[in-house]
Amino acid sequence: ASADQQNVCQADAPHDGTAATATCGDAKEDTQGLMQLEKTAQIWDTKSGEMKYIGPANNSPKHLVVEPPLDIMTVDSYGYEELTKQGKYIALYFQAPWCQYCGCLDSVWGGVAGHLVASEKQPDLIVAKVDGDASPELRSLFNVTVYPSFVLVDKEAQKSLGSYYGPRKTLQLSSWIQDAIVAAENPIVKHQFKVSDGETEGEQTLASLEASVGLTGNDFDECVESDEAKFTAPGVALLVHYSSATNAVHALEMDQETLSTKIVPTKPTVVDFMVSWCPHCQKLNPVWDSISTEFATSDVSVGKIDLERSPAVKADFGIHRFPTIMYFEAGKPMKIEEGHRYTGQRDAEHIRQWIQEMKAH
Repeated sequence: ASADQQNVCQADAPHDGTAATATCGDAKEDTQGLMQLEKTAQIWDTKSGEMKYIGPANNSPKHLVVEPPLDIMTVDSYGYEELTKQGKYIALYFQAPWCQYCGCLDSVWGGVAGHLVASEKQPDLIVAKVDGDASPELRSLFNVTVYPSFVLVDKEAQKSLGSYYGPRKTLQLSSWIQDAIVAAENPIVKHQFKVSDGETEGEQTLASLEASVGLTGNDFDECVESDEAKFTAPGVALLVHYSSATNAVHALEMDQETLSTKIVPTKPTVVDFMVSWCPHCQKLNPVWDSISTEFATSDVSVGKIDLERSPAVKADFGIHRFPTIMYFEAGKPMKIEEGHRYTGQRDAEHIRQWIQEMKAH
C-alpha cells in the first residue's frame, strides 16, 4: 500500500531488527521527472556582438536538473564529532533498517547530496545518515523520536537549524536545507538560545541548548501585525516545513462573501483567522486540516481565512493577533466574543475537546 509522506516509525517501538520491506509511497522518485532541456537555441545579440543562448530548441538534449546521487556516509557518535571539526553545515538523516518508511530514502538523500554538494551549490554542507538504533547518543542529542527524521546543524555544531516534516523528495528536501542556511546566515532570523545555569556561552553544546521560539512556530504563541517585517524580511525562511496527511480534508477556504458579522450561520462554525507569514499559523495548518477531517461528516463547519487576502474581514472582526480561532453559534450573527475564542494548546486533541464543549453549552 502507498504510504503518505507523514508515515513514521516510533524509534522506541519493539522490533526484532529484521530489515523491513520498504513502503515507499511518493518517496520513490522518477528520475525522468528531474530532467530539463539544455539551452541550445541561439540568437544574435547586437549589444554584445555575439551569439547568445536563449532557451531550448526542438532538438535540445535533456540533462538532469540535479547531479547524480552520491553515496552517503553513515556516521556514529565518533564520526559525527569528526564532522563537526570541519566547520560546515551538517544535514543528518536518521533511519533504522527495520523501519519500512526508510527503505526508499537512501537514493532521495543521495540525490540531496548530489544536488547541493556535488553541484557545489552548497560547498559548506556535509550530508550524512545515522542508524539511530546503533547511535542512541546521537538520537538523544537531537531528540529524535521517529524514523525517518531529518535534522540540519549549524557550522559551529551548537544549534539545530530545524527539522523537516514535508514531502520526502530530493528537491523539496534540498529547498528546505537551502532556505535554512539562508536564514541562519541572515542575522535577522538567527535562532537565539538560552544558556543553562553554570555554563558560559563558549561552553554551550547542542545537548545543553534549549531553542527559544524562532521561525519554527509553536502551539501557544501568536503573531501580531508588527511581526510581519521580521518574518518577511529578505532571507527569511520558515525553518520547519509543515504538511498535512495526503488524505486530509482541507478546511473550507472562506472570504468576505462567506464570513461577515452580518452572516448568520445555519450550523456551528469554527474558523481559523490566519496570515501566511506567521510561523504559528503555518504550524497550525496540518492540525486544522486534521480537525476539518474529523468533523467533515458532523454538523460543525470548519473553515479558515487568510486575512492578507481578505482585509475587509480583518477589519470587520477586528482581528489583530494570528492565529485567532473562533467558535460561532448557529442561528446567531457572527461576532467576536472572548468566551468563544480558543486560547489553549493548538493541537488536535485539545481543539477537538474545546469544540465539543462549545457545542454542549
